[in-house]
Amino acid sequence: MEEAFASWSGGKDSCLACYRAITSGVKVRYLLNMVTEDGQRSRSHGLSAQCLQMQAEAMGIPLIQRRTTGADYETEFKSVLLALKHEGITTGVFGDIDLEGHRQWIERVCSEMGIKPLLPLWGEDQNKILRDLIGLGFEAVVVATRANSLGKEWLGRRLDLDFVTDLDKLRNVTPCGEAGEYHTLVINGPLFQKRMQIVEADKVLREGHWFLEIRKCELIAPGDDSERNKKKKGIRLKKIILIIGGARSGKSRFAQELAGKLGSNVLFVATGEPRDEEMQARINEHKKARPMGWRTMETPINVARQLELHIGDADVVIIDCLTLLVSNRLGEELDYPKAEKQVLSEIHELISSIKKLDAIFIIVSNEVGMGLVPEAKLVRIYRDLLGKANQLIAQHADEVYLMVAGLPMKIRSADTS
Repeated sequence: MEEAFASWSGGKDSCLACYRAITSGVKVRYLLNMVTEDGQRSRSHGLSAQCLQMQAEAMGIPLIQRRTTGADYETEFKSVLLALKHEGITTGVFGDIDLEGHRQWIERVCSEMGIKPLLPLWGEDQNKILRDLIGLGFEAVVVATRANSLGKEWLGRRLDLDFVTDLDKLRNVTPCGEAGEYHTLVINGPLFQKRMQIVEADKVLREGHWFLEIRKCELIAPGDDSERNKKKKGIRLKKIILIIGGARSGKSRFAQELAGKLGSNVLFVATGEPRDEEMQARINEHKKARPMGWRTMETPINVARQLELHIGDADVVIIDCLTLLVSNRLGEELDYPKAEKQVLSEIHELISSIKKLDAIFIIVSNEVGMGLVPEAKLVRIYRDLLGKANQLIAQHADEVYLMVAGLPMKIRSADTS
């Protein structure tokens, strides 16, 4: 069997190249990563050396990290190749796609050291590479961007089909970021024995690039994931939690805190639409408040259908919020029977889908029954239908929390419902 090392950045391209080499029969014995002189950061993407060590542990493949300056890079790289050759390594796996200068350097250096270069992604369409990566089940997040190409709002985004669609809209960015527009960190996938969970991270601007500085990361093994923790706590995998309260009562914040405690793979379902500048500003603030690595699905209506298509491996789903979902479904309908039919149909479909899916669902909504009777007919219809929607969800909920001044009060628990 052909034995190899994989030139390693921790990102999607080196990971997919490594995967393709392994599935073609090559035995990848080592990951090779060149780091800065102080040993703190990877020279390729600026990731912390410690983060890449944790990633290699998650994969179960030994990681070699060699310190070097920019001037001594080739000398140090050749030195490692010589040592690997003495261990029986005959091949090097590289994730380059279409930069001819990189390929020429790889082929020259490998030839001089008697190593066979293998470039599984070379010349392939970049959109196809992205879609293959996603389709195979790899999970990757954006950890660096070139500031004049992509803003800091891209940091922490997961590579999914929505990401591909959004990237297609930009003219100055190659699909795989081959020109250095963005870099990624793979946190899970077919090569991984454990999943990486980013716990704490900051967004930092450094030398014209935005970086996701990962402060804390955890490894989660199958069986030690949220499922085991849930069993220890007596929490069911299938569960509905309703969080209800007035405007600015802390509903969304509490929902996110709860989701972080109950699972490791969170899908955030956003029902809001940016119909004016003020609403757009609110949506932007909500996006900033979400933890890195969470997936977001934006769907103003037909939530049940979209959930069944896109829930993936999420173990916790936040739907924020029922208030806007009812508003979106109601529209301008002033005929109450018609309005009631279209709104409650949406809610019944949502409940039916939730019952079929294996996840914890946290649903956020507004309590509208404590105010004055609205003057406008449409507002009265909306109030009445949101009240009915809240009641329907509450009937099926295992837990219900009422938020008052940022404080959650549990008014129904799983053991007393």
